[in-house]
Amino acid sequence: MRRWSLSIVTFALLARGTCAVAAADGSPSPVREGFVETPDGLRLFYQECGEGHQVVVAPGGMYLAGHLPRLVTGCRLVRYDQRARGRSDRVTDRTRIGVSYEVADLESVQRGLGLGRISVIGWSYSGL
Repeated sequence: MRRWSLSIVTFALLARGTCAVAAADGSPSPVREGFVETPDGLRLFYQECGEGHQVVVAPGGMYLAGHLPRLVTGCRLVRYDQRARGRSDRVTDRTRIGVSYEVADLESVQRGLGLGRISVIGWSYSGL
């Protein structure tokens, strides 16, 4: 039981983290956030920080927000809450949830933020 409680606390702390990448001069990079819209009308919440030609996108990045900046030093990091998670819109129609929607959502983030070529960090379900 104690292990389970520790996992919940750890998850809660990570989920509250923010994107904080250091700029080239060592100062914290400002965090920009907002929403992009999907073709089916949902709003996906995103945060981005850092600068660079290399763009790293992390679907579900809220889960490892505290760790991601160390992996992408010198890059532009974009993380977003997947549909029905975090600060993104809820989905009441369960037929609008699945891998095809997750891929379309990633493309919506890419298009909505005017990103060209990207690298994607995915794990678990997002690793598909």
